[in-house]
Amino acid sequence: MTNMKEEQEIIKKCGKENPFLVPDGYFEDFARNLMAQLPAKDDIQEDLPELKITTWQRIKPLLYLAAMFIGMVMCVRVVLGEHANNTTEDMSSIVATINLLPDYEQISDEELASMVQYTMMDNYALYQYLSEVE
Repeated sequence: MTNMKEEQEIIKKCGKENPFLVPDGYFEDFARNLMAQLPAKDDIQEDLPELKITTWQRIKPLLYLAAMFIGMVMCVRVVLGEHANNTTEDMSSIVATINLLPDYEQISDEELASMVQYTMMDNYALYQYLSEVE
């Protein structure tokens, strides 16, 4: 309710008339007036200084690109390096668990496959570990 009263008071003071007016014919002559105020193309090109590109300015983007790729390789190596160490430890814990079971031959291939899948090892790491065990 108070907002309505405040709004009505403002309307009484200022009215609803738009205070911003555009002169007559302003938009018909706008493009022509703007083009008249812009400098000519020849004047602009004469005012530009000559740019000299140094060797460092040419090499800098290539160095940044090389640094980015080296950083990406290092990040991937850190992530995959830790994962490879963890998978061999996980596999050894699974084998230890299997060896603790009373009937090793009673474990089906599906159960063994699910245990190996749980470690999230790739085939290369699994083959490498099995070759070391035997």
